[in-house]
Amino acid sequence: MRRIFGIISLFLLIPSTLLGNGVGVMVTDLKVIPSEGGYQVVIQLDSPTAYIVDDSNLPSKLRVEIMDCGISPKLIPSKPLIVNKGGISRITLSEDKVRGRTYVDILLSERVRYIKRSPRAAKRIVLDLLRLAAPTTQRKPEERVKPSPAPTTTTIVHVTSVTYKPVADGVEVQIKADGPLKGEVSEEDKRLIVQIPNAILAWGITGEKSFDVESDSVRKITVLQKSINPEIVQVEIDRRYKAAYKLLPTTDATVYRLKVESAPVYKPAGTGPSLEGNLLRIPVGYSYTIDVELKDGDSVILGDPTVADAVINAAGDITVNGKSPGRTTLEIWGRKGSLARYIIEVYRDTSWIEKEIRAQIEDPGISVRVVNDVAILDGEAKSEKSRQLAKAIAQAYVNRVVDNVVVRRERIDLEKTIMEALSEQGLSGINVKIRGGVALLSGTVGSESQRTMAEQIAKAYVQNVVNSIQVMLPLDLESNILSQLNMPNVSVKLLKDAIILSGTVETEQQKTEAERLASVYSNRVINLIQVKPSKRTDEEITAEIGISGVTARWVGDQIYLEGTVKSGLDSKFAKEVARKYTDRVVNRIRVSKPIQINVKVKVLEVNRSALSRLGVSWSQGVTFSETSIPSQPFRIGRISRVSLLNARIDALISSGSARLLAEPNLTTISGQQATSLSGGEVPLITETLGAPGIGRLAFGRESREYGVKLTVTPTVEEDGYISVQLDSEVSEISREVGFYTPLGRIGTFATRKIQANVRARDGETVVLGGLLQQREVNNKTRLPILGYIPILGHLFSYTRKEKVETELIYIMTPKIIREGGSVQEIMPQLSTEAAERELFTW
Repeated sequence: MRRIFGIISLFLLIPSTLLGNGVGVMVTDLKVIPSEGGYQVVIQLDSPTAYIVDDSNLPSKLRVEIMDCGISPKLIPSKPLIVNKGGISRITLSEDKVRGRTYVDILLSERVRYIKRSPRAAKRIVLDLLRLAAPTTQRKPEERVKPSPAPTTTTIVHVTSVTYKPVADGVEVQIKADGPLKGEVSEEDKRLIVQIPNAILAWGITGEKSFDVESDSVRKITVLQKSINPEIVQVEIDRRYKAAYKLLPTTDATVYRLKVESAPVYKPAGTGPSLEGNLLRIPVGYSYTIDVELKDGDSVILGDPTVADAVINAAGDITVNGKSPGRTTLEIWGRKGSLARYIIEVYRDTSWIEKEIRAQIEDPGISVRVVNDVAILDGEAKSEKSRQLAKAIAQAYVNRVVDNVVVRRERIDLEKTIMEALSEQGLSGINVKIRGGVALLSGTVGSESQRTMAEQIAKAYVQNVVNSIQVMLPLDLESNILSQLNMPNVSVKLLKDAIILSGTVETEQQKTEAERLASVYSNRVINLIQVKPSKRTDEEITAEIGISGVTARWVGDQIYLEGTVKSGLDSKFAKEVARKYTDRVVNRIRVSKPIQINVKVKVLEVNRSALSRLGVSWSQGVTFSETSIPSQPFRIGRISRVSLLNARIDALISSGSARLLAEPNLTTISGQQATSLSGGEVPLITETLGAPGIGRLAFGRESREYGVKLTVTPTVEEDGYISVQLDSEVSEISREVGFYTPLGRIGTFATRKIQANVRARDGETVVLGGLLQQREVNNKTRLPILGYIPILGHLFSYTRKEKVETELIYIMTPKIIREGGSVQEIMPQLSTEAAERELFTW
């Protein structure tokens, strides 16, 4: 009796040993979201599994027990999620690895009731926790209770990551969350503080504690939960210097971007500084103080001391003095390398000279600029006297003066003179403006030659001309050019200022003449005209074909081919020769003895693991042998030992490692198609949109072929080879993909296609492959005897999904049907004519 009991106990332990208790589901995220009347706890899994809610410890605790589940490595089980909202105190995660279960414990501070929003097995577990109303005390009838304000819900986001990356001239800090976030930035000396309201730290956040940053602007970044009520996440950025910062734009509301500049904020001791990025511009004789805190061991390196010098003050900052015009660099180095680098540009401050000259000149139309001790006068003077006075005042301050001032009366007269000269040449749509001794031309003309003529006329009065005239070709220019060309097969198109010629002409001289005429109106002519080949006579075309018994003759613009040939190849060759002279060819050539070709095709679906047993070698120059597949496969080959191949195919089919999908035997004339279908037709439901304005779907029915569809086009070539064009499609109805309509289910098809052109000798077998397909197969394994017990048998069995990869194989054998002779007897002229003329390959 004890022996029987021991055997039964051993069998009861076998399933758990076989199946194991590996965990297949992981908890990937845990969130608390405000909802109407309370809060919502959301537990995210990577795949669905069963769970139960244990409320035996209410009102202090609520437990969610998740079956066959573990905790994702990015979550920290020992870290509690502190909430302190809506009756929820905190949430903890724990894992029972022995039983393969995960527990989510929700600790409560108030009385709540819960509602499950997810099915028993779910990928996303949602619990609504609603606060229960506090017990009311009896009050007197005359007392009135003020209505409490409506509760407001605030969307709480979870900060998922805080990262940084070096960018040009600084460091970019990115804060990401699972919802829209807003940041508030404040400064405390060298520290930047970014506060994210209505936010809490997510589980597994990168940078939960302080981490160092290797950069010349940021020293350290710290991420912390500033407070729980209200919820505030704080990101502290410790800068090395009091450098500038700016917020970067972003199209994603869940990302907050901030850039800390590398260049320090400079505090100039003088006035009139210019700082753009790391470029510091200092006037000669000025000094500027850089607000830094140098430490022991830090050094300052100045490139050219003749341009500027640097003085380190007792407070640790640096004063830069401009000495002479020029450019140099200044770098601050610390123990870890370069801390800051900027370019110093020292220039001569001439702004006071501009102010003095501008104050002395009374004409408001004259402007002054001083560049490198050169005064540039621009604008329009009231009179010649005012112009001369302004020049004399400028010469009193600088040695060189560039006078670009024009007198108003002279400018108006000059503009009028140029426009009158243009009108005399028929150029009336042009505007002329004189500015600083430069003539500005604008407007539109009808051709490029008119634009060039206007510029030449303006240069006769003013040396400098800016030509902004646009060429707008007239709309009737196409018809004008066509009427002048008088070429019926030529067309003209206008594209902005370009003329496009296309069509055909008889001679090269006509093509050149058309381009010359179009260039009169525009210098951009695109000549696409083609010259027709010279028309050959009937005798010349017949001689070029060179096939006895075949004649060619013109009938209007068509060529008629007539005669009798012994092969379809000769007929095709004659047609291609005639098409060199016209596309309209009427082929009336007859084939006296058409060659018939028989094509046998086997379509197999073979398990790839059993392909080596078939004995097919895909390598170059593939032949059928008893060896294994070589290391470098190729997807086409030839087989000579067909009898052994057929035997192995039968063996694979019998063992279930291969399926014979179709075995058509097709016979057709050389150059003609032959088609077969092994399958059938299936009715399908179609849907089409109604007429415009109706917006309704109309349903109908149509049929579609499925199965193995095969089309072959064999052709006997002159060297005795058979060229076969193969088009095949293998399709089957998919039972997994589809959707339903009011008329029924609309299915889909799994389809594999192949198109190939191969050459083979008469009777040679060619193999094609390479079409792969993967399928999932359920393999059920049972223990002997116990696995077949009714009802209890499933406890001693398990089902495993396996992926099976199959390959589609085509085995094709083309053969010429002989009617009393060999191939050379069937085609006696093929070998001789191949040496007499060049064959056309299609």
